[in-house]
Amino acid sequence: MDKREIFEAKKEQGEKQLKEIREAAKSADSDAKLAEKKDAIEAIKVKTRGKLKELKASKRTRYSMAKKEANKRWDDSHKDQKRYITYRSRAKRFIQMASEADLKDLDNQIHAKLN
Repeated sequence: MDKREIFEAKKEQGEKQLKEIREAAKSADSDAKLAEKKDAIEAIKVKTRGKLKELKASKRTRYSMAKKEANKRWDDSHKDQKRYITYRSRAKRFIQMASEADLKDLDNQIHAKLN
């Protein structure tokens, strides 16, 4: 059997189980008949939860990969702007951490550059 035939067989088996469960739910003695199908219902729930987890993980992976690629494209096309932003944030951090003497020296350098 190839993969397609295996898939079709599992699909038919699942549809048959669902049909039996639906018929049991519609019957007059639905509680007793559904109790008989409890194992099949639990198996379907477990498979469904597993598939949902796989789908969520794959979506998360695709999204994070796309985001990473988009960031790389932006970085490649905006090298000067990226460098400017990096230096600006380093300067802000320096000003926050600098001593009074460092700030006076920086002020002198800024005035020298402006004149």
